[in-house]
Amino acid sequence: MLLHPFKAFLPVTDRIPAPETFFADCKEVFPALFEQGYFQPLDEEALFFYEIVRPGRTFRGLIASVDISEYREGRIKKHEQTIHAKEDLQKSLFLEQQAMIKPVLCTYPVSRPVQTWMDAFSGSQPPAREFYFPSEQTTHRIYSISGEKTIRKIQALFHDNVPEVFIADGHHRCSAAAALHEERPEKPFSRLLCAFLMLPTWRSTILTG
Repeated sequence: MLLHPFKAFLPVTDRIPAPETFFADCKEVFPALFEQGYFQPLDEEALFFYEIVRPGRTFRGLIASVDISEYREGRIKKHEQTIHAKEDLQKSLFLEQQAMIKPVLCTYPVSRPVQTWMDAFSGSQPPAREFYFPSEQTTHRIYSISGEKTIRKIQALFHDNVPEVFIADGHHRCSAAAALHEERPEKPFSRLLCAFLMLPTWRSTILTG
């Protein structure tokens, strides 16, 4: 799996007094929020390390852009059939929002080299953004990873250890993006925004479930 950095727009922390309310509605009203200055562009392309901390458990993953060919050629594997009406809705949202608000969630089997890197990276620098959700007692942290040398190291790590992934959430986003790329090759629909989460139970869940 070849990961690519991307130019992100992150929420402006000082303008979000109630994260639970803001993020619950964000997907539906993103264009208006964007115009009102609730999102700030980062200065350079980056990969993003994402950490969710809740009582008794921590989840870590990486958010990156991947070429649509990873999906079309079967390295991003689907296990559900899509519904045309839902696919058309996603296509309309992409065109209206001119952004991919919610990444496709992909899972992959345990990789010790990737796990070792994630364990070492966690807490190694201040997060770019951090939000706390009281009702769930959950903290979300996102870390920006830039610098050509560091990005190349992570690209090589995933390329060598994560040859394929399964879609856990986002079948219609993938199919809609692929359809838009085919229909409008001149537009920027050649990449998917994906969040990669390692799951120890991946094989038993996906292959025998």
